[in-house]
Amino acid sequence: MFTVAIAGELPQDAELFRKLDEYLRQIKSYLSPSDGKMQLRLAVSPPYAGGAWRERLAHLGCPVSGYSSSSETGWDGAFQKHISVDRPLRDTLGEMLCDSSDLLMAVWNEDVREMDGATWELLRIALRKRMPILWISSRSGKTYWPEMTCFEAFRPEKLRELCEIASHVQTQAEPCEKKDFPLLFIGRHFYQRYLRRYKASAKKVDAEEDLILKEDYRLTGRFASAEPVRASLLSRFRDFDHTAIELNERYHAALYWRSVLPLITSLIVAVGFYATSVLAGIVDFSLTAWGIIGGFGFLIHGLLNLYVFLLSKSKSVKENQEKMVHNRRMAEMLRVLIHFVPFGIHLDLRALCGDDKRLYASLHRIVQEADPEAGVITRENGVEAFLHLDRMLADQIAYHKMSTQRYSRLVKHLDLWSRVIFYVGFCVIILRAFLQFLMSIPQFPLLALPLFNELTPKGFIASSANMAALLMPAWYSYFATKLSLCNFRFNRDNHQRMAQMLEEERQNIAELRSRIDDIPAEALQEIGESLAEIMLVKDTSLWTQQYRNTHIDHL
Repeated sequence: MFTVAIAGELPQDAELFRKLDEYLRQIKSYLSPSDGKMQLRLAVSPPYAGGAWRERLAHLGCPVSGYSSSSETGWDGAFQKHISVDRPLRDTLGEMLCDSSDLLMAVWNEDVREMDGATWELLRIALRKRMPILWISSRSGKTYWPEMTCFEAFRPEKLRELCEIASHVQTQAEPCEKKDFPLLFIGRHFYQRYLRRYKASAKKVDAEEDLILKEDYRLTGRFASAEPVRASLLSRFRDFDHTAIELNERYHAALYWRSVLPLITSLIVAVGFYATSVLAGIVDFSLTAWGIIGGFGFLIHGLLNLYVFLLSKSKSVKENQEKMVHNRRMAEMLRVLIHFVPFGIHLDLRALCGDDKRLYASLHRIVQEADPEAGVITRENGVEAFLHLDRMLADQIAYHKMSTQRYSRLVKHLDLWSRVIFYVGFCVIILRAFLQFLMSIPQFPLLALPLFNELTPKGFIASSANMAALLMPAWYSYFATKLSLCNFRFNRDNHQRMAQMLEEERQNIAELRSRIDDIPAEALQEIGESLAEIMLVKDTSLWTQQYRNTHIDHL
């Protein structure tokens, strides 16, 4: 459903009516012309629309959603879907109208008045929310598309782009591919084993569960009509959440496999280099056999490098990465929205989604599909949502604290060993240089005596030192690359920061409740916006950027 909000006074002007009909026909033609699945719906709030609009609604032939105060009359029977609020404030209805619509179509005479400029007031709300606007000047007859400036000229491609995005939104999580990239199942096993070893596996939070997200929980009593909305959003949340978890395991398996491959390939190339010099002297085996083993070492080393190159270029791996990020972000958005939308509190999705228009379109469509056909939003709705926030915050704080602890264990271990191996490797390099000077002294004839298989002490020491000098940097990379590529440090710091921010917000809310018995509905809306910004902009958006920029590089 593509929703166009309408506003303004309609003069009896045939040319104006022709333009309105033309733009609506264009919208209909842009909305999935091949399958016809997208439908056009009009949204109207009587305080922002003159009486002449009611006569036009039947002529336009589209279903109409209405948003009004409970005390308002005069539009009875005009709405197929009607939501009313118990607050007479006009800007409250303007916020609802903009939040529930994809496009604002306004007819405005460009008259800015201080007390009665309803159309200009709605345009200002839409501009603040960065909502697409198509407004026709009833004074000049020109059409504008305010995006950068209020008087920016309308261009049909803007409308086409908006409709095309809305026609191809993703409201269901895409299923994961059943097959893994070759050898990634090994990385998956190693990664899970590594997490279990340091008690860092993801697990269910032991804190009290968030009621709104429980399958067996139901909204009852005066909120029973909101239960279908909650159930619909919960179903979509679990869909995206489960898919994101599966894709996250595959994505981290690829990153972990890439982080341990430098050590594996270095060990294999060491076999190729030193099979006939060092290893032949340690294990009693024919030189020919060791030569063949060394050849296989070089071959496997080359194939692993080719494998990582293909892995870094793999379309499947890149798609899994992008799908994981998208599904995780959708799930986190729905996790927050499910605490507000059933109670009639519509957060500013455009601000929360930023510049990601497709993400906004998908979430907006999911919310539209979940919204009831009718309802009255009272102050009790906001109070009920407010009561659930403490449970949500407690659950999220416990999750972030647990995640901080498990990532801290990994970072502490990797930090320690990367430092140890760095200094040990540095000492090995210095020792190798010292041995080189020592073996250059002719007064040590014993260095030339054969040991086994024509190998001299001098050759054995030199080869062993070369092998150590080759393997120590690879061993250091084994720890350092895991620390950076797998985002363990970023996750630790981000979870720690979020736990602190949410704890402070929870304390602020508790203090507000202790001081004010009757919290205004507008304050509840602001609290919801603040929490959503913390959880979805300061956390999810930052996390999204970090993971989108984490790629599998060549060895």
